[in-house]
Amino acid sequence: MKPYAGKTLNNCRRIFNYRLSRARRTIENAFGIMATRFRIFRRVLAASPHMASKIVLAACALHNFIKSEEAAMPPSARLYCPPGYADQGDAANGTWRDEPPSGGLMDLQRTSIPAQERFAKKVREDFESYFNNEGAVQWQNSVINQ
Repeated sequence: MKPYAGKTLNNCRRIFNYRLSRARRTIENAFGIMATRFRIFRRVLAASPHMASKIVLAACALHNFIKSEEAAMPPSARLYCPPGYADQGDAANGTWRDEPPSGGLMDLQRTSIPAQERFAKKVREDFESYFNNEGAVQWQNSVINQ
């Protein structure tokens, strides 16, 4: 999903862009950690799309299980995700980013299909509305107005 472009956006669109950025960073962080920890992601998955989906879901379940188990441990005992390994919000990159690229993830080719672009814009507008109405969080206005 693409953020809204431009520097003179209204507050609703700035909130959407900020929330999208946070979501992207969270997902990038989780998959970055998994790619450095699970060897299967160090190369292109030689699997059907259906099986690849199951592999990714299983890795996500294992990642979440290990993270929840480590949360009860003292920081010095955490091996999967020790202190500083994950990103620290918007403040600092995690050390997982210092590891060499795995080579398993490839850039996607850009395609332009008008019907899909219209659908994507509609989805973006729906999220913008959600983030500014029933999905609003207390801190979002103060963050974009800094």
